Amino acid sequence: MHVNLGEIPVLGVGIGLREEIKDETILHNKEIDVLELITEQFTPDMSPSRRALLDSFHSQFPLIPHGVGLSIGSAHAIPEKKIEEIKWLCDLLDAPYYSEHFSLNNDEEEEFSIGHLSPIWHTDEELDIVVEKILLLQERLNRPIVLENITSSFDLPESDYTETEFITKVCDRTSAGLLLDVTNVYINAYNRKKDPLEFLKAFPLERVVQMHLAGGELHHDWFSDTHSQELSGPNEPVWQFFEYAVAHCSNLRAVIIERDQNFGSDFEKALLEDVRRIRRIWHPVISSSAKAPQKV
Repeated sequence: MHVNLGEIPVLGVGIGLREEIKDETILHNKEIDVLELITEQFTPDMSPSRRALLDSFHSQFPLIPHGVGLSIGSAHAIPEKKIEEIKWLCDLLDAPYYSEHFSLNNDEEEEFSIGHLSPIWHTDEELDIVVEKILLLQERLNRPIVLENITSSFDLPESDYTETEFITKVCDRTSAGLLLDVTNVYINAYNRKKDPLEFLKAFPLERVVQMHLAGGELHHDWFSDTHSQELSGPNEPVWQFFEYAVAHCSNLRAVIIERDQNFGSDFEKALLEDVRRIRRIWHPVISSSAKAPQKV
């Protein structure tokens, strides 16, 4: 499949589709451009109520499917059923691309799960595994694949490449896009006592299609990626790195705030204030080749 990231439409600024805040999300559909949903929560055999929820959002927002269970770093082949389910959802939503993670998290039959997104070894052998899977997915899904950088507590030993070198090589060999989680960049740099800006600069920013921002928690000088806080206080430094990334990502098409818990009763404080701040930063520097989305 020929992949041209520049052909992906600008989708705008959005949040994750979360049932806990479904009413508030629909109520503020003039300010929220796009929603990202977790692929595994919406399958062909979902309940009628789940399908009704999906349809209600699909009628009002562009929806981006974002997977958490592909385990693209595992040695086994992707189960055929998994590919069919992903394609079904992508086709249903007319998704412009499909996103997942640079991670491993389960075995071939999905009977054993690590329970979280675990980092992969950045080796030549692993590079071949990931590249082969991405090429297969792009052909089967007939749309670009966009992969996200994750948090990890330490650098895995005996690697042939750094994380950013590995990601760059994957993108070069597959034409895949990058889902740049700016918060994950900051957290990994903070916990490893590295310069976050230099770390950010090492990513292939020209391949960034989407960004994630999320509020983590700082305890005893250790940052955790909890997706539970506003982008203020300990999370405030993320904004300066977001501003740098936006200015250097010519193919950026969507920015999503990931908030999975601790929504509270103030939807504006929990999410809308950050949505507005993203728009103020991003829209003035959107590539001249793409028109900023307008909510009317």
